Amino acid sequence: DEVLRIDRIIRTLLDYSRPKSVSLKALDVNEAAAKTAEIVNSQGVLKNLGLRLELTPGVPLIEADPGQLSQVLINLILNARDAVEGGGEIVISTSSGVNGDVTIAVSDSGPGIDPEIRDKIFDPFFTTKEPGQGTGLGLSVSARIVETFGGRIDVKSEPGNGAVFSLVFPAAGDYGKAESSRN
Repeated sequence: DEVLRIDRIIRTLLDYSRPKSVSLKALDVNEAAAKTAEIVNSQGVLKNLGLRLELTPGVPLIEADPGQLSQVLINLILNARDAVEGGGEIVISTSSGVNGDVTIAVSDSGPGIDPEIRDKIFDPFFTTKEPGQGTGLGLSVSARIVETFGGRIDVKSEPGNGAVFSLVFPAAGDYGKAESSRN
């Protein structure tokens, strides 16, 4: 078990330091969210927690790598599971903004994120978990993946009121514009 844990840590570290090449495709975020929820539910990792989908019909497509987007969503779901612990609910929602952005949000009913650490949660190797329970690379790798797709991760949290991690992407037709505006 320990060798497998070390192997996972090393692979995550390598993913962080040497990101994989991405294969961007036009992607339906509702389909991606539903498939990821199905994967998580089939693995039984949520135990006494509810996972609910609130998918808005007609959300524009985004340009993303399906496997890597699923990796980001799974990481956010597992972090939410750890925050909620004994019972509660995790919600994956999708929406589109008036400016054409597409959002996938993962929210939980946990205790929220302490304001003192909120600015550190995307730093590599920062973790609030016990030794052996996390590497502190999940959110930093996730942020890097999302940025590769021209997006960003936003977080909103108040102590006692859970947390919402929002992945915000340009719609597929706007992807080129987003790329050129970052240069």
